[in-house]
Amino acid sequence: MDEKNNVISGLHQTIEALKSELKIKNGLIPLDFLQVSKDTKIHFADLKSISFSNELKSNFKTIDTLPIARVVWASKLSDSLAFNRQKELTLWLEKQMKLDTVYVKE
Repeated sequence: MDEKNNVISGLHQTIEALKSELKIKNGLIPLDFLQVSKDTKIHFADLKSISFSNELKSNFKTIDTLPIARVVWASKLSDSLAFNRQKELTLWLEKQMKLDTVYVKE
């Protein structure tokens, strides 16, 4: 009986963790944008500004919510370097924000 209770308790914890993650991904829990922006500037010093939003996209059958980060790089960056930094930033933001995908646009 104790083993079943332990399994049930573990499943409840997993469900609650998944619910919390879903709330974050759906934008129901606000992102600590101030902290993320400060950390972003520390890791990407050549960044002039960053903004973040959730964009709704529809193909008239389904609606998707897309996390969008808009950035402005320092003008001294070459196009190829900006492209590489943008790829690095995308991966870094996905990890920091615990999202599968973040779209970074200039």
